[in-house]
Amino acid sequence: MQINELQAAALNTARERFFASWNPLHAPFPNRLYHYTSAAGLIGILSSRSLWLTDLRYMNDMSELQFAQQAIDQCISDKLSDPSLSEAQKEFLSRISRSYNPFDSGAAVYSASFCENKNLLSQWRAYRGQGGGYALGFDFFHTIRLLDRPCFLRRIIYGVEQQRSIIDDAVTNLLAGVHDGSKDLQLSDVSDQFLPAACQVFSQLAAELLFCLKHPDFHEEREWRLVSTTPQLSPIQRELIPPQFREFQGNIIPYYAVSYDRSVKASNDDLSGIGFPIQEVVIGPTVSGDLNESSLRTLMLSLSRDIVPNITKSEIPLRWL
Repeated sequence: MQINELQAAALNTARERFFASWNPLHAPFPNRLYHYTSAAGLIGILSSRSLWLTDLRYMNDMSELQFAQQAIDQCISDKLSDPSLSEAQKEFLSRISRSYNPFDSGAAVYSASFCENKNLLSQWRAYRGQGGGYALGFDFFHTIRLLDRPCFLRRIIYGVEQQRSIIDDAVTNLLAGVHDGSKDLQLSDVSDQFLPAACQVFSQLAAELLFCLKHPDFHEEREWRLVSTTPQLSPIQRELIPPQFREFQGNIIPYYAVSYDRSVKASNDDLSGIGFPIQEVVIGPTVSGDLNESSLRTLMLSLSRDIVPNITKSEIPLRWL
């Protein structure tokens, strides 16, 4: 049995209800967000005028994804104990509890991390490398729409109760959609087409949750993620531009280089009213702060002669690293 118009409408309504409450959590975004990186990363970002968005599956700390997935699994398990569920709803929950895969939703997720705080000791420790770390303060107000690839910003949610409420809303909306789409039908009538379609929608919503829910111990980071999604590459989608690849600790990591060059060029036009996309660069604790400031100033001026580079230095003592 093919999914009919009523069933399609039920799933679309579930999706729309989720995003009606989800999207406002990520707006407005701060005027300035900081991307922490090493000296090599900073040179690459400035010289290429681009940010590298990495496939979410290859992020450095996979425990972040596991934390979110465990929270989702717990919500599904709790819902399964509800005696008022229909047979179709129970089957839907049973299927997503054992087989849903947010990375099998037909799209790959690429992201880069930013923080609201420009002077975090934990970040300096992570990115200082052999010298000092850096934090690039981006103004995304105009930059977000001038990137050469469609991107959006997502706030990381740390509060456990808020996380549970968001997950519960997502599952509840899908359960309502399954109820409306299977009304007056036998389980066998919806098993082959409608329930797989509902599971697919849930995977799409779960993919959103997966990269936005993080353990509360990381709350000081006040992290945001610049995100871009793209259909999974396949032999039948030959028009898609494949990602680039880099090596990290023996692994092959897919990424997309997202250019902010149009934003730089727009800032050079006095009539555009658009500022330079990088509003500040913070030099982390290092023994060579003055020398790095001098070379960094020259590097930034190579991007645009129309700016006065705003370079500051962390006051955290080097011995704390």
